[in-house]
Amino acid sequence: MLTNWTMPERNIDSQGRDNKPPPLRGVRVLDLAAAAGQYCGKLLAQLGAEVIKVEPPVGDPGRQLGPFLGGIAHPERSLFWTYYNGNKHGITLNLDMAEGRELFKSLVAVSDVLVETGRPGAMAGKGLGYRDLKGINPRIIFTSLTPFGQNGPWRDFKSSDLVASALGGLLYVCGWPDRPPVRIAGDQAYYLASFNAALAILIALYHREFSGQGQLADISMHECIPPVLMSTIPSYLESGEISKRTGDERRLPANGIFPCLDGYVDIRLWGSTWDNFVAWLDAEGMAGELAEDKWKDPWYRVQPESVKVIDRVLANFTITRKKQHLYDEAVKRGLEVAPVNTVADIAVDRQLASKNVFVPVEHEYLATTSDYLRFSPILSESPPSPPRRAPLIGEHNVQVYQQELGITKREYSRLKRAGVI
Repeated sequence: MLTNWTMPERNIDSQGRDNKPPPLRGVRVLDLAAAAGQYCGKLLAQLGAEVIKVEPPVGDPGRQLGPFLGGIAHPERSLFWTYYNGNKHGITLNLDMAEGRELFKSLVAVSDVLVETGRPGAMAGKGLGYRDLKGINPRIIFTSLTPFGQNGPWRDFKSSDLVASALGGLLYVCGWPDRPPVRIAGDQAYYLASFNAALAILIALYHREFSGQGQLADISMHECIPPVLMSTIPSYLESGEISKRTGDERRLPANGIFPCLDGYVDIRLWGSTWDNFVAWLDAEGMAGELAEDKWKDPWYRVQPESVKVIDRVLANFTITRKKQHLYDEAVKRGLEVAPVNTVADIAVDRQLASKNVFVPVEHEYLATTSDYLRFSPILSESPPSPPRRAPLIGEHNVQVYQQELGITKREYSRLKRAGVI
């Protein structure tokens, strides 16, 4: 159900250039997702969809999560909320009240997609399940992202990013063989589930173009993890071998993470670059015994004791240099060396800056301007929408309820006093 009640006719980027319309312009999404699925809505919003974040009147619980801008805990200063809800519109609505549910049905009637993360059956228990809503709008794409999907013995179990990573097998292969598993930084299970949900929505929208019908998209976070385990599952199914954690295991010489003066560098010097590598160390007066002819034999270099010697010489060299210097010198010599960047390094990365990855966005309420990440894929004929800040609590209530649904000012005030919106 294509609408254009808020979308501009043109897509103007941060440099003032008039671009072609974003790919999902006119697609309206009702976003009821909690943390596990909020990134799905953000992806759709960046592609140009009108994503309406539906919060309870007191605000979404995600607004209570830090860190907070300036260290001040406030629902409009949560950086967690800001990141996951950029480019979205925001309304408040109490779905626990009958009037709130009726208003929601009115929105469903003029929307294309619904994203929710409640336990299986929760929406149906409120009369807002897929069967209920498709009777109102047969074209609605009802996307349900849950820990274990709508069916199966675990359908009613709760989960989290860490639990999903553990149950899905990702946690087991991360870390060192002689230590417990280590969680990957960031909510990777949530991201994978959101990516899968966004992909399912795009497929459903494509299907609807031919069939005219919406559908139920059942996204199980648990099922999103195993496909990213690469060869671990094929190896087990073929040979029964359970992949072990390897950490920073050095099976090959000069391959791994090495310390330097201001952090770490990732070095991959195995193979035909050996002579260039030794020449570099020799020019710096740090080659030591690696300048001897015996080290030119690749089979000699891969012996366990040889690997230790090479890595020791290399570590003694890198610890005396800064990572940017090591990177620049390696590039001149055609060697694979990369700095292990911190967020501060990424913020001033020349490659990212050259492609305008960080876009300044004004936040009028806080009287600040912050850099937001733009959508990464570059599409020549259907560029994404420029970044926008996350909505304030109920910021678009008047726009949605009065202008879109036609509620009078008097009725709007009554609904607000009653806690419906």
